[in-house]
Amino acid sequence: MSSPGFGPYDILSTMTLEDANGKIVRQLPVEYRSSVIDVILQKTNMGASTVTLQLMDPTRYLVNNLVKQGATITVDGLKFTLVQFNKASDQLQLVFEAECVYRLRNQRGVLRYPTGTDVTGFMGKLVNALNYKQIGGKLIAIKPSDPNFVHFVAPDYATIWSKLTAGLTNTKIVPVALGRGTSVDLNEDSWTCMSRIASSVGWRLWEDNNTIYFGPDEWWNGNATPFKQPYINYAKTPLVHHKHPKQAEIQTLNEFTQNVQLIDFDWDVGKAYANATVTCMLSDFNYSIGEIVKVNNVGPATGHWMVAQMQRDAFNPQATLTLQVPMPFASVFEPTSLPVSGFPLRTVGVP
Repeated sequence: MSSPGFGPYDILSTMTLEDANGKIVRQLPVEYRSSVIDVILQKTNMGASTVTLQLMDPTRYLVNNLVKQGATITVDGLKFTLVQFNKASDQLQLVFEAECVYRLRNQRGVLRYPTGTDVTGFMGKLVNALNYKQIGGKLIAIKPSDPNFVHFVAPDYATIWSKLTAGLTNTKIVPVALGRGTSVDLNEDSWTCMSRIASSVGWRLWEDNNTIYFGPDEWWNGNATPFKQPYINYAKTPLVHHKHPKQAEIQTLNEFTQNVQLIDFDWDVGKAYANATVTCMLSDFNYSIGEIVKVNNVGPATGHWMVAQMQRDAFNPQATLTLQVPMPFASVFEPTSLPVSGFPLRTVGVP
């Protein structure tokens, strides 16, 4: 049950390349495989997943025969599209971005939408536009069972408000100016538009495994109805419920176990967030971005954290998890409290 791209096998042997022009799918050419220094796969709850290829090119063969922008590689069933080239001396770096985000970046132009509280509806409209393909001059909807279908997971902005701290304290819901394209950027793309709106309402927006996630920390952490549980039970946070509907309990991380070697942390109430770095093996990498995990036996950092980032490379049996928890000043009195959102989205009634 490993997270895609983080399984216990060689990335290079399973990686395929799809040419942007001819759409020919083949194994990564030997010229690339033999020149690879490293392959780094990263996922984050602050944006899009990426695959970075680092290569040596002393003869300049690769730089003169590079795959073109728009070429796609597949890693464990996940597609990534080439978006960046860098050359430094004999080294090249190619950065591939999650294909669904690349496609959102290529949706451009003014799209008008009424100002109001249908924020989730507008964001879903942009994502759902990816789920059509042209056949015989007609747009045909892709079925959710299709591997190319892009899923969208988010609470409804208008109805979830009353279940968040802001709504519970009788703060009126804030209408949002919706639409793609601004007065200074009429050619705004959908991903930039979605990021702008997410920032304006203070909700997270990220991509993981061909799914776009959008929502407030309070909701992802399970502190908002209908997922609100006694604070010792995180089994039914929204993301865990979406990913593992039959899972009874959240996962627990301990140092010096078969899968986890080290858990290092930075706990400082003067910072907005605390961070912990988990060094773990790839043999059972069944974690997801945004998932809540419990960390044990690390003193003041013992408690519940959110998986914020994951990273692995092709030549190391270990991977790295970055965990995160907001640090409201009150946590100094109970440093193992819930991973609740910092001000202003605090949770009401937490012990």
